[in-house]
This record gives sequence, C-alpha cells and structure tokens, in this order.
Amino acid sequence: MFKLTSIFLRTLLVMASSAIASATTLVTNGSFEDNLGSGGVGAVTSLNNWATTGTVSIFTSSSAAGSIFGADGGVNNGFATSPDGGFFVMIGSTSSTVSQTIGGLNPGDIYSLTFYWAAAEATNQTGPVAPGVTASLGSDSNYGSPDFLPFEGFGGWQSYSHSFTAASTSETLALGADGASGVILVDGVALTDTSAGDAPEPGSVVLVATALGGLALLRRR
Repeated sequence: MFKLTSIFLRTLLVMASSAIASATTLVTNGSFEDNLGSGGVGAVTSLNNWATTGTVSIFTSSSAAGSIFGADGGVNNGFATSPDGGFFVMIGSTSSTVSQTIGGLNPGDIYSLTFYWAAAEATNQTGPVAPGVTASLGSDSNYGSPDFLPFEGFGGWQSYSHSFTAASTSETLALGADGASGVILVDGVALTDTSAGDAPEPGSVVLVATALGGLALLRRR
C-alpha cells in the first residue's frame, strides 16, 4: 500500500509539474520535433505549426551531412548538436523565414523570446559568410549582429534572448537570417509573458503542493 501510494503521488507531481512547465511558453512545436522528416520544407518534408518563406530546411546533426559544412565530419569546424537536441531548422538568406501566429497575448505586456541559434555555411555556398539572426513579434523587430565565418566555418550554438512588447492579442512571431550569405540554425524557441510573471494555473499549484505534502508524510512513517 505504501509503495502504491508513493507511486501515485510521484505520478501526480510529474503531471502537475508538466502542466506548469507547458504554460510557460506560447510557442507550439518550438523544438521543431513535429515534422515529417529531414530535408527542405515544402519540397520533401513539412513542419507543423510553422509557416515558411524562402529556403528553410529541417535536420538533425546527423541528417545535415552533405548540407552543412562540418556535419559530416569532413571539415573539422566544431559543428555540434543543438543544445535542445533532436531537430533544428536551417534558414537561408534574408528572404527566408519561419513564422507562427501567437494568440492569447496581452497588449502592452512584455514577452521574452529565447532560442538557440548558430551561424553556419551550407555546402552549396562558397567563400566567407556573415549571417545574423532577426526576430520579430508583430511590428516589433530585433536584428542581431552578424557572425563572420571563414569558408566552411561554423559559429557555434549560442543563446538568443530579447524582449518584445505585444501590440495586440494576436501577432506573428517570425525568425529569419540577416545577411545575404550563409545560413542560420535555430532550435528551442520559447515565448513567455514576463509582465504576468508566467503565473501557473492555481489548480496545478494545488496539485504540486498536495503531492509534495503527501510524499513528506510518507517519508515520516
């Protein structure tokens, strides 16, 4: 009986914690795992919940071999798996973007956008490149500094963080490459309302408190 009660309480804690965690981001499929496989989006595969323009592909570190310098190990440029793991998107030149309509926004609230990104060079490109990252929420835009790479270079994964102010209840979140050369890799996209403090649902908080309290009582017995 003790063991069954302990398992039940631990399961309850996991479920409640997951509910709180899922409430923190407004982006759907921010890790790009929901897709139909590697390759060019719109040509050989599709990416759920995201719209794309221009040249956008989705890869894992292994399936990117032949498309990104360093992915096949032929060039030792430090190419590495995304910190978020699994799939990531490769966004081409300035005209290429991935975007998603974000609903449930509070006009005037400040939203924090975070993701991982890396500057890279596609195997069909030549010479030094200098891609940067752009991000926008509605008409509020941010342009990152370009990452200058030598031929066949890789810039390494880095964290992006910027705050945007919502102007309406529904706006388009868009990510793209700033620069006419090279590509950017993006993964782990999240958008949170910092003005609201990301307060979890009261019911989830009660479940966590109940589970923790129950586990504490069991340990005392």
